[in-house]
Amino acid sequence: MKTIFMAVAAMLFASSAWAHDGVALEKDFCTVQAGPYAVHFSAYQRYGEEQEACDDIFKTGATVFGLTPVDANARDLPLGLKLVDEKGGIVFAVEPKPNTNGILTVERDVAAAGRYKVVVTVVDKTGRAFTGEKAVTIGLATFWNQIDYILYAIGFVGLMAALRWALTHNREPGLHPAE
Repeated sequence: MKTIFMAVAAMLFASSAWAHDGVALEKDFCTVQAGPYAVHFSAYQRYGEEQEACDDIFKTGATVFGLTPVDANARDLPLGLKLVDEKGGIVFAVEPKPNTNGILTVERDVAAAGRYKVVVTVVDKTGRAFTGEKAVTIGLATFWNQIDYILYAIGFVGLMAALRWALTHNREPGLHPAE
């Protein structure tokens, strides 16, 4: 019984790490490489629980996009962001500009579900622009943006099976239901 409980708990807690694609920077799939600059990309939506996304953005609609240079020395450099659809059309573009806190944050409405490309631009002190790209999905039901629900369902089924087993197999000898 304890083993089943531990397995269910491990699955439920693992989902929070999977939602951010891991914790360590070298395994951080939210990082976009723009020339020599690593930039952390994130997206938030204000539907219910606020949760960071970077590969699979759950819904269409109002989304807050953010860029943060990983190296603190690069935070005074101009940052730009562009969202491009599958056909190469620009959904929105924010031209590179310096940001007072070193973080570019922009809220935009993405109306259509689909596969997109995020293009990050960093302009160094000499005026040279570096770009990096990252593929994202917005509003599509993919395995990874459904993982929390899948794990909750597996956990619920496992808990019900463990409860049924505990109620039917842990009787003392001589105790039988009334007939």
